[in-house]
Amino acid sequence: MRNAIDAFGTKLFQGYSVALVFYAGHGLQVEGENYLVPIEANSAQEADVEFDCISSELLLAKMEQANIPTKIVLLDDCRNNPFARAFATRGNVTNGLAGMTAPEGTFIGFSASPGKTAADGKGRNGTYTAAVLQHIKNCNMNIDDIFTDVTKTVKNVTQQADPTKIQTPFKNSSLEDRFYFKICENEAAPAPVITPSKPVPPPSKPAPTATFDIPVPNMIYVEGNGSVESFYIGETEITTGQYLAFCNATKSHYPEWLEAGSTYNIKTGTDGYYKDRGISESAVSLPITGVSWNAAVAYCEWPKEKTGQNYKLPTEARWEYAAKGGKQSKGYEY
Repeated sequence: MRNAIDAFGTKLFQGYSVALVFYAGHGLQVEGENYLVPIEANSAQEADVEFDCISSELLLAKMEQANIPTKIVLLDDCRNNPFARAFATRGNVTNGLAGMTAPEGTFIGFSASPGKTAADGKGRNGTYTAAVLQHIKNCNMNIDDIFTDVTKTVKNVTQQADPTKIQTPFKNSSLEDRFYFKICENEAAPAPVITPSKPVPPPSKPAPTATFDIPVPNMIYVEGNGSVESFYIGETEITTGQYLAFCNATKSHYPEWLEAGSTYNIKTGTDGYYKDRGISESAVSLPITGVSWNAAVAYCEWPKEKTGQNYKLPTEARWEYAAKGGKQSKGYEY
């Protein structure tokens, strides 16, 4: 394992902007420091751990030395001490892992809360790893939102297995920029969300309205439920007319069916995908389509710069909550 980590550290100097370490296996903490346990380790006493095992701080140090801007460490090793029977006394060895400080530009994900152990799961992977593999595939979700969903899934799975042993993953982040594992282009832009800078007013107060000539959807209030904070969301999806007003004003981010040189251009392209579906500049009331994720984000930034209101795309949790009817939901699926 040490040789693999050294090779990893050397490779980091090749100019990477992101480095990710995922570890699943045994781990333990001694005097508040976390150690990864190689399969060949056979520590007979606490003093051996420092030499037989690998400090998790070494992983962070390798990435720090290479000046990697975005560093991600995922640890699914919050298990019982594998050497417990060999140690004469437990001394300073504690189950689970200790919390770790995330250096600048770092995200650390743990399979369980500090000092707690993690479930192995019933399949090929542990419960935490299975949840990570499930949610990391989600399009256009930043890392914080993904691991919020990972936490919910792990808690639900472990609670169903044994209500007395609920596992709660833990994360520590110092990332300043949003990080996405998977960006899906050409998805229709969802209705934007307003996150007011001040506390959200009660539903009786109307949503903030634009006093400038920028078309945005009518905003409706969605009261939170504790796990989802209250917010405003567009009453409808962004229409073609609204989005093209943004494109014409900024001279940028045109949908691919109007983009110069695009094979999907409804006027000059050779592929009739959009034209055959009635998509055109005159179909102003239809939801906009053929827009990339980056373009959708740019659309949200446009009114934000003019009004100071924090327009942004909704998270998956907010979209699902609003689509189901918020606190008024009767269990309907969207």
